[in-house]
Amino acid sequence: MPFPRTLRAALLAAVVIGCPTLEGLARGDVLPERAEGVVDYRISVTLDADKKQLHGHETVTWRNPSTDPVSDLWFHLYLNAFQNSKSTFMKESGGQLRGDELPVDGWGWIAVDSLKLADGTDLKPGFKFQSPDDRNADDRTVASVGLPAAVKPGESIVLDISFTAQLPKVFARTGYVGDYYLVGQWFPKLGVYEPAGLRGRATSGWNCHQFHADSEFYADFGSYRVDFTVPARFTVGATGQRQERKDNGNGTVTYIYAQDNVHDFAWTASPDFVEVKRRFEAAREVSDQEYAAAARQLDRLLDQMWLRDVEVTLLMQPAHLP
Repeated sequence: MPFPRTLRAALLAAVVIGCPTLEGLARGDVLPERAEGVVDYRISVTLDADKKQLHGHETVTWRNPSTDPVSDLWFHLYLNAFQNSKSTFMKESGGQLRGDELPVDGWGWIAVDSLKLADGTDLKPGFKFQSPDDRNADDRTVASVGLPAAVKPGESIVLDISFTAQLPKVFARTGYVGDYYLVGQWFPKLGVYEPAGLRGRATSGWNCHQFHADSEFYADFGSYRVDFTVPARFTVGATGQRQERKDNGNGTVTYIYAQDNVHDFAWTASPDFVEVKRRFEAAREVSDQEYAAAARQLDRLLDQMWLRDVEVTLLMQPAHLP
């Protein structure tokens, strides 16, 4: 019978304190239970499986986390990295990533069809593409929009956005091949407003870099509730927990997924997926030695290292089942 967690922690702590290889373990600061919620996305999207397109609408609520009045908003439009050979990503990568090449007929893009405030004020006339990193006027992976009134510190603004996206053939973590879809970095997504002093900034402003060949995605944590409508023959998976599955009676099905305290949302769909479920049980699958080693490497207290049990859903292509 395994030791109770509190007793295990006490015994391991005693071992750690007396072990020179685990010095400094107790230096770790206390991790918060959750990140500061800055943005809230409510997204509805329909997959056109014939055209490989997405037709979407999102309601975005952004709270100003700084002490500055903010008079504009900056967005990532990541799919425009695959719009043509002139984007910064394509120029830097040469059209290949880890040996994979974007097919000549595999271009993708995203277009903002409408951009309004919740009260109906049209912001689209002030929408413009930006290239803050390299002044590449042909790169359209970042855009900004001016606001009729600045968002005061601690206040929120609600946006109403409609968009259309053409998925590329699978490349660089997103796209389709046949009837398989991996839908990542697929919606207009706010950058991060950083006040002066944060991460060494001299002045306040938006951290909203273009899509580069060697970079990662950076965003505020927040809440997502996404419904996506797909042909009924598809099996799907997505970030978060499934809230509902609704048969629309017209050959399509709508799924609703929701998750708090994350900084992105992705989904996948295929008519060939085989769904396999299992449970990760931390007490059975992680040893005390592994906890102690991880605590040392991350400079964390043992009490901060315990993993939760997790229900795991695997979406497998049939050939991978063995």
